[in-house]
Amino acid sequence: MKKQIVIINWWQSKSDFNSFEESLNKWSFHPEFQHFSMWTTNLHKNLPNDKYEVLCPQMPNNFYAEYKYWKIRFEQVIPFLNKNVILVAHSLGGWFLAKYLNENDISFDIKHIFMVSATYKDGKELLWDFNFDKNLINFNKYWNLTTFIHAKDDDLVDFSDFQDFKKVIKEADFLELNSGKHFVQERFIFIEDCIINLS
Repeated sequence: MKKQIVIINWWQSKSDFNSFEESLNKWSFHPEFQHFSMWTTNLHKNLPNDKYEVLCPQMPNNFYAEYKYWKIRFEQVIPFLNKNVILVAHSLGGWFLAKYLNENDISFDIKHIFMVSATYKDGKELLWDFNFDKNLINFNKYWNLTTFIHAKDDDLVDFSDFQDFKKVIKEADFLELNSGKHFVQERFIFIEDCIINLS
């Protein structure tokens, strides 16, 4: 049986429509990036397809994300999962996964969780219905199965978020990379190696 990987990708959440509109007006269009694809959507191409099945659900409302709709989408994937699932969450995906696992019982077994550049606090953004109990009391059953990966020069999610997770989640592994920023790149070999090296 193939090992399953579920990827929860990054996007943005806003406190209200006005803040969304304000951000939209600040964004620029870059033609060179219109066909860019993230490592999260390319991971299935870079792992042996005879050993891994990669599921990467498209989360709703990418630029105006709401937790309740992401929860619906994630739960649509669950019936297809078998034992020992590897969860990979990036950025806001990490915030979502921490909240979901902290508030819900799951019907599948987790082999490992990778939290890449995961958001812990809102910073300048109010992640409204993504907010959760920062003590992560019910997430503790997964702490020893979790690896956090963060670059010190992350320009979107501050490195202090990584340090805040580290204060709360004592049993997890924390891997600091000197560079990589927010890992907005087409291939992320480091995470590929981490997945392959899981026993």
